[in-house]
Amino acid sequence: MSTIQGHLNLQEIDALIAKGTSIISKQEERRLLREANLQRINTMRDELQDSAELLDAHIRAATIIGVSSDAMVTNTLNVITSVINKALAVIFPEDPRSISLTHEMHKKIHPHFVVNLYVGHERKRRSFKMSGTGLKQIISILFNASLLDVRGGRLLLILDEVLNGLHPTAQDLMRELIKALARRFQFIIVEHGFDIGKQYLVQRNGARSVVSHYKRGTHYRDAMQDILKKRGGDELEVVPGSDPYEEPESSEM
Repeated sequence: MSTIQGHLNLQEIDALIAKGTSIISKQEERRLLREANLQRINTMRDELQDSAELLDAHIRAATIIGVSSDAMVTNTLNVITSVINKALAVIFPEDPRSISLTHEMHKKIHPHFVVNLYVGHERKRRSFKMSGTGLKQIISILFNASLLDVRGGRLLLILDEVLNGLHPTAQDLMRELIKALARRFQFIIVEHGFDIGKQYLVQRNGARSVVSHYKRGTHYRDAMQDILKKRGGDELEVVPGSDPYEEPESSEM
């Protein structure tokens, strides 16, 4: 009996030893895993600290750039505002017009330039809708010309139907404005009946557009003659001096 009991006790001891060895091995694995996790945490903490320092540097750099950019935009707008207001003072000496320009961010993403209009010596603010299309066109051309000049871009303006919706007085103002700016800028203007500078006639011929020198006072008159002939009417009689593009005859005393 004692021999069998002793044998059983040895088996139990071996099982306990194996179990203890397994527990020690698992604890060692857990210790190694814990040390690896701690090392990973320390590495991530260092990386987070580096990222935080880099982010702080970027924020400070963005702040400096933003301040410089805002100052540059403000100075540019001040120059453009001064140029436009000087031109408006010459164009409207009796009934003053002036503007102010502000820079705003739409939805904190898109930059917008807001133009405020003032009239009279009291500088009363007025909507552009109450001032007609002509003034808006004049200010738009002055703004673009000034912006090109300030930014050092090529002094070339391409305008499309600038006389659209303008009454005769505003058309005359626009013509004189372009003549004044033409001393410094080049213009390419798409317009009908705008008697200024070198003029070219663009006519579509099938799939091609033909460009030719435009002789003043001929195209629209000839087109009207064709229309009258197709309708079976008499030819259009042109009285000297009635054609706005025709030079008036000189009278001898």
